[in-house]
Amino acid sequence: MNKLERFGAKSASQGVMPGVDRIALYDQYGSMAYGIILRILRQPEIAQQVLVDLFASPELASSGDFIKNPAVTIIRLARQKALDVQSPTVKETPPSFQEKEKLSDLIFDLSFRQGYTPEAVAQQLQISYTDVMQAIRDHFAYLRNAKRS
Repeated sequence: MNKLERFGAKSASQGVMPGVDRIALYDQYGSMAYGIILRILRQPEIAQQVLVDLFASPELASSGDFIKNPAVTIIRLARQKALDVQSPTVKETPPSFQEKEKLSDLIFDLSFRQGYTPEAVAQQLQISYTDVMQAIRDHFAYLRNAKRS
């Protein structure tokens, strides 16, 4: 029994194979696809939603590679769907100097006035720990320069 028959595909000549047993595909390749998606997104809830979307998508069996090696098709689709969710279609503009200054003030306030750890601030603002530490350093430099003036 070849891979195509095992997954219930009726005809290799069709563009989309309606008879593909998606549950069998999920059973065999679901954990692999979930691992790929989770590595990209790093959020289990969203990764699970993307995984369900992957195995429900019509693109799953429409690729010519699916006939030869369904694992390759699933890996490619899992990666693409995760990247689509991760990066919005609209490019964000880099923050202006004033926005950076406001963020620096907010980080300083959260860290020193409200008592949050840098890790908690990074998680709350959804930025990296390094960015938090850089903002604190920049804020101290700003305060030092303001006292000299």
